[in-house]
Amino acid sequence: MYILDSHSKWPEAFNIPSMSEENTIPIFEGLFVRFRYPSHLVTDNYSTFIVIAFQKLLKAGVLRHSTTPPQFPATNGAAEDFVDRFKRKINSILKDHITLKAAIIKFLFDSRSKLHAATNQSPASLMLGPELKTQFLLFRPPSVKNRIINDQERQICNNLGETKINFSEGDSVVARDYRGKEPSWTPGIFTREIVPGLTFLIKVDGLIWKRHANKLLRRSPVVKDKETG
Repeated sequence: MYILDSHSKWPEAFNIPSMSEENTIPIFEGLFVRFRYPSHLVTDNYSTFIVIAFQKLLKAGVLRHSTTPPQFPATNGAAEDFVDRFKRKINSILKDHITLKAAIIKFLFDSRSKLHAATNQSPASLMLGPELKTQFLLFRPPSVKNRIINDQERQICNNLGETKINFSEGDSVVARDYRGKEPSWTPGIFTREIVPGLTFLIKVDGLIWKRHANKLLRRSPVVKDKETG
C-alpha cells in the first residue's frame, strides 16, 4: 500500500498481505496519530475505503474523503507518479540482492531526504521540520541556528582564553559550590584536566566535581586545606 502527502511529498509504503480492513485501517490510524489527520484524503475505490469502519475513522478526524473515478486512477496524479517511481526504484534496488523490506526502507529514506522537484525542499523538512541526517547533509552549509550557536561558543572560549588557567595535580583551589540556595566558593584539590583550558575535575569533601574554568580560582597555600587536613 502506498500513501503520499500532497503538501510535503512525504511517502509511505507498507508491504501487507492484503488490503483488508484488518491490515489497512491500523496503518491509517498510526499515520494519523503520528502526523495528525489530513484535511482531505484521496483514495482509489477499493472496498476497504468505503466500509463503515474506515468511514468511522475518517469521521473521527472530521476530514474530507474523495475517491478517484473507477478505472481512472490517474486523476490522483501525484500518487500515481509516486507508485510508478516506487516500482522502478524497488526493482532496481532488489538487483543488489537485498530483501524487499530493506529495499523499501532504502527507497523511503532516500525519497524523504532528497530535495523534491515540485517544492525544492526535502519531504522530511516539510513534514518533520529538521532534515533527515544523511552523509550528504554533512557537506551542506550549516544552518543559521547552528552558525549562531557556534559563534556563541567561540566567543565564550575566546573570553575565557584571556585568563590562562594552569593547574597541576594536587593544587589548592576554590570551586563554585551550588549545593546551597546561594552559590558560594568551597576549597578543594585540583585532580585533572578534562577539556584543555576549559573543564576540570576537583576533589571536594571526598567528592569529585566537574567545573568550568570560570568557576575555579587558585587558593592561597596559607589557607588550611580541608582535603589534606
